[in-house]
Amino acid sequence: MYYIMECPILTTAAGEAVMEIHNTFRLAGIRLWQNNRPIPPEKKQNIPDPIEIDFDVFRGYEGPPSEFEDLGIPVMSDRLYQVLVSCGVDNLEVFPAVLKNTSTQQKYKYYAYKIYDVVPLMNLRESEYETYRNTGPATIHKFVADESRTRGLLMFRMAESITDIVVHESVKKAIEAAGIDTVEFIKPEDFTSI
Repeated sequence: MYYIMECPILTTAAGEAVMEIHNTFRLAGIRLWQNNRPIPPEKKQNIPDPIEIDFDVFRGYEGPPSEFEDLGIPVMSDRLYQVLVSCGVDNLEVFPAVLKNTSTQQKYKYYAYKIYDVVPLMNLRESEYETYRNTGPATIHKFVADESRTRGLLMFRMAESITDIVVHESVKKAIEAAGIDTVEFIKPEDFTSI
């Protein structure tokens, strides 16, 4: 079984955001980290070691940054990365990063990452979706997965929604067993996308 892995935005009880990671800038001329193309060597050599990314906190928040964020330059915490590696995820390329709280100057060890597998997971005949200019599913109302396409991968991006990350049940269990409770796992049949 596979799950869509998400990291909810950190908010107050009233639903107000409590932090913002400044990872939307272009780095070393790399514009798109979410595709499955390797980073060219001439760009890779210009990636700083470590990548330094600031984050702001609001409304009195004093905790760590989000476990992972998959917009702009995707970043994940060191502890999440260690769990992924320990359970056999081997299709990630990572770059050391430091996330710095602009208020306290506290730093956190993170990784910028690139996932190199993209899988068309949706069973198009059984799912319900709308397309935009014949480019494929744009709005997904009912998602039916075709797990025969996964090739046994433990982690990949979903071709129908490239910013969504899918993990095998064994990865989900390893993350939960490590005590990481800041990540959510959605069954494909419960997944919708607009």
